[in-house]
Amino acid sequence: MKVAEEDVRVALQLASAVRDQYAHQAHTIIIGDESHLGFYTEAQRRVLELTGSLRRSSTSPEALATVDEIERAAASSTASSPGHRAGGCPGRSAFVRDEHARASWW
Repeated sequence: MKVAEEDVRVALQLASAVRDQYAHQAHTIIIGDESHLGFYTEAQRRVLELTGSLRRSSTSPEALATVDEIERAAASSTASSPGHRAGGCPGRSAFVRDEHARASWW
């Protein structure tokens, strides 16, 4: 029971880490610069750390397949490519940044 309880705690942390990774990727796209790449890289590292923890405690093939899938998605996702930055689209960058600032006033 203790192992299952720990796995649930780690899985909840993993969900937050995945959310953080994608949020920093989105900010890279929206803002159009590299200001969130460090945060993104740290979130990606955390995702892989947590999946490693789940891998060590998991025994079911289904759980391990899910961990594999999360790791592949986390590793293949990148916020650093020019195609992921609004700055790569002339004219769009300023509009996206302005809309982000307007929506983020709170």
